[in-house]
Amino acid sequence: MLIERGARQVRLTRFGEGFTQRVRDILRSVDELGDFARASQDRLVGRLRIGMIPTIAPYLLPTVHRESCSTHPELDIHIREALTQKLIQELAEGRLDTAIVALPVSEPSLTEVALFAENFLLVRPGDG
Repeated sequence: MLIERGARQVRLTRFGEGFTQRVRDILRSVDELGDFARASQDRLVGRLRIGMIPTIAPYLLPTVHRESCSTHPELDIHIREALTQKLIQELAEGRLDTAIVALPVSEPSLTEVALFAENFLLVRPGDG
């Protein structure tokens, strides 16, 4: 049995949860196989789903999108803005291929690569 239905809710059974995860894994593998076949033609083609946190998206997104479109015109880029936790969840579920998030994530199934470090400055009124 995949689901249990109560008076006010429907939820997955333990088997249903395992079944759902396995289906997600299979669908992700099918997507990856298609991407692999297209990439074997020595160019980037297919769909790339990128997640990005809203605090960095306005600064980074225009450049990333413009450069990606000009250098890889056959790449179908989908951008999703959300907070770090939501993006991590979507990566784990296979709904995103990569994400730019706030570190540290500390998720063992993911590989973290720091892109840059920001210096924070204190700005205050001068002694007057």
